[in-house]
Amino acid sequence: MIKLVLIASILFVSGILIAMIVDAINQSDQQQVNSEIKNGAENNDNSNDSTDETTTNNDQNLDQNIDENKTIDKKEKTGEEQTDQPSNSESNSNEFTENGQWQPIGTKQEEPHITTFTKESIDWQEMVKAITYATNLSEEQMIIWRLENGGAPNLARGVVSTSMTKETPYEVKLEWVTNEGWKPVEVNVLDQNPYIKR
Repeated sequence: MIKLVLIASILFVSGILIAMIVDAINQSDQQQVNSEIKNGAENNDNSNDSTDETTTNNDQNLDQNIDENKTIDKKEKTGEEQTDQPSNSESNSNEFTENGQWQPIGTKQEEPHITTFTKESIDWQEMVKAITYATNLSEEQMIIWRLENGGAPNLARGVVSTSMTKETPYEVKLEWVTNEGWKPVEVNVLDQNPYIKR
């Protein structure tokens, strides 16, 4: 009987010890799981922060690129305006379209072309049109000081100004392009007007 009580006691104590060990293992596993969950949550927070920072940086870079593109667009537009047509300012600026970059203005005349410097001729009208194209001056505001031969049958030279730029007129050189009309090839601002009597 004592043996039976002793065996029952040993089994009881052993069962308690086993239960405690199992409980300790479960608690350890639960702590590890909780720790992993916590670390995962922190990593997600950090990842979200990093994503937010990346998004913010990407937004800033996009804004910067848009601003740079706007600046480039403005520069390109300014360059195009200067390339296609010279400034309409009354200043003594020499910022025209790069010489030789204009197109022929077209013509109503047939070939073979013979240059005519009479004011009533179509040739004169087309030369004036080419000069307005090159200088960006309207015919109404333009004073024609001289329109003459440019040194060869297919060349012409005009000296023009506005009433405000009489002292420093524009010199425009034109070239006849077969079947396409007069083409401006060079524009300069003269230091003085040789056609004003002093």
